[in-house]
Amino acid sequence: MKNTNYLLALMIILLSCAGNDKKTVSRELEKQATDIAADFANKKLIQGKITVNTDGKIYVGDSSNCYIINPASVFVGRIDKNSSIDLMVTVDTLQEPYVVPMYHLILNKEKDELAIMHVIKSDMRVLGIKSRIITAEIPTHTPDSPLYFCSACTDTVEYQLINGKLVGDEPVRIGD
Repeated sequence: MKNTNYLLALMIILLSCAGNDKKTVSRELEKQATDIAADFANKKLIQGKITVNTDGKIYVGDSSNCYIINPASVFVGRIDKNSSIDLMVTVDTLQEPYVVPMYHLILNKEKDELAIMHVIKSDMRVLGIKSRIITAEIPTHTPDSPLYFCSACTDTVEYQLINGKLVGDEPVRIGD
């Protein structure tokens, strides 16, 4: 009976350690992805400054522009048909007082290093990735409409990345 208890305790410890390793790897990839996104945003500015606030959000800005990278906006999944794992990071822009998605970086792991494979300029808010399908919310009004920032005025759409372009039922308005 004692051997059974020891074996059970050992299995629980091993299973909990295996789960922790997976989370650590995922966090490391997410950290690399947000660092790449911050560097991408910083290159869009003349004299950008990168700061990280207490909740982990990264702010990249200068006197006229501010980009925000939220670690919660890093999605892992298969997007490109030629890859085994992709990460998608959203780079938001601050349009006082609103935060609007601007760029979506699709990163692929090559030779143990992440690299940007595609940059999509769109105001979609990514909700998730599953089976190469990107589910997102898009505003139902154009940026020049007073209802553009209406939080209830959105549609949920699905896209696929085909030959570097998003293809789906609804148009991707910003940066088609």
